[in-house]
Parts: sequence; structure tokens; C-alpha cells
Amino acid sequence: TQPAKIIHFAGNSTLAKILTPDSVKPGGEDHYLFQSEPQEFQRSGSTARGVLTLLEPLLGFKPKKSVMIVGNDATGQFLSSYYYKALKAEGQDVPDIIFYPPDTTDFSPFLTRAKSLNPDIIHFWYNGDSTLTALPQALELGA
Repeated sequence: TQPAKIIHFAGNSTLAKILTPDSVKPGGEDHYLFQSEPQEFQRSGSTARGVLTLLEPLLGFKPKKSVMIVGNDATGQFLSSYYYKALKAEGQDVPDIIFYPPDTTDFSPFLTRAKSLNPDIIHFWYNGDSTLTALPQALELGA
């Protein structure tokens, strides 16, 4: 889109690395590229704050410990690093992230490990398809 001088709105939270003052100035290589989503640290921060705010009244207490279960792929590794920092910034005790391999269908070992850490909240982070598969297993395990 850039060589054709077509405006390109990208739903990508990591464009700040390439959208520099030089690249976006008239004639710059990214002049027509716009980031339409907040930067990842902002998105993860607002998500963590929102999750904790919504869950506190449902739990009946202020959560103090969160465990993250995340897909072990490039996206999961990248996104979870920001969400981990966001949870810590919100005062959460967050043990190491539990990663599961791509194409996992049996989440019971990961959920059992997460449950053994006695969290207030288990955050099954970022992959909606895996979350739908893991949820019945989590409920069965009481995680």
C-alpha cells in the first residue's frame, strides 16, 4: 500500500517500532501507514486493569495472585511478556508463565499445575480457540 500511496490502517499493536518520525514524514516509507490499535503495553495494561476490576466484585475480595497459561508460539511469547508486566504493575503476584504447546487439546496438566499454585485468578491468555477447548476441562478440574 505504501508505494501505491494508499492509506493503510493496520490493527497491529507493535507498529511503534517502525512508525518513526522519519518513516512517516511526507515521502517516508511508511507515510500512509496508521496504527489503529493502542501499543501493546497500553492494551495489556488496560486489559489487566479491566479484568481485575471486573473480577473483584465477583470474587468478593481483591485478587492478589494470578497465574497465566499461554500458547507457546511467537504470538503467545510476545503478548504474554506484556500482560505479565501489566499484572505485576497492578500488584499481582505472578509466578512464571505456564506455556502449552501449539495444537494442545488436553489442558489438564497445565490447569492442574496452575491450580497447584493457589491463584485467585487463572488467566488463559490470548488464544480464544484454545480457551474454548480448555474451559470445560478447567471447570471439571475446579481450576
